[in-house]
Amino acid sequence: IDVERQISAIENFTNSGADVIVICLFDPPSVFSALEEAAAAGVQIVQYAGRQMGELGGVTISIEDADLGRAAGEYAAQLITSELGGQANVAILDYPDVANVVVRADAIRAAIEAGAPDAVIVGNYLGGTTEFGLASMEAALIEHPEINVVVSINDAGAFGAMQALENIGRSDAIIVGIDAEPRALELIAAGGMYRGTIDTSPAQTGVMALNAAVKLLAGSDFPTTIAVPVTLMTGE
Repeated sequence: IDVERQISAIENFTNSGADVIVICLFDPPSVFSALEEAAAAGVQIVQYAGRQMGELGGVTISIEDADLGRAAGEYAAQLITSELGGQANVAILDYPDVANVVVRADAIRAAIEAGAPDAVIVGNYLGGTTEFGLASMEAALIEHPEINVVVSINDAGAFGAMQALENIGRSDAIIVGIDAEPRALELIAAGGMYRGTIDTSPAQTGVMALNAAVKLLAGSDFPTTIAVPVTLMTGE
């Protein structure tokens, strides 16, 4: 991620007379001033994966991290209730360095607490990558060998958690991730521990962003904030 390069690109587009800039912000606070200058010069801003451009009169098209986390947590709670009698020991894989992902992890926790109130959340552990998920779950299982549900802020971390469980001969856990990566969908279809994932709809978001740009160029009225729908992917 090269923030300076993105700032330079925004400035170049603005100086070249661009009518619309479609952008995913790497670091919103760092690039905001460049986008303010672009908006002041009359450039329409369409932002995908974020909400900051509403302040500049731009269009924001984004899936909500709270919705993603809530969907994953609700599905985990449903499985805990229907298959485990409401009793479970849950580990949440998070990634606290990214603010949006903290929102996602918090929503996972809230949904589990609401939907499966008798389940015990043993803790939050660092995920985000397969390597982090593996290392974190290896450590978590030493401290809490009773863990039988893992809900992750993404599929990559969940893959590592699954490997840690398999390494000690476990095949009885419930794992739910987010991102709908191809490998996650394959694992779900295979009918093992990986039970569900949430589709973040990147392709749909891209189409919606381009449609917004075209409509803005045509002078059409357009909502400033558009939420991308959340889709639960299971083997059912």
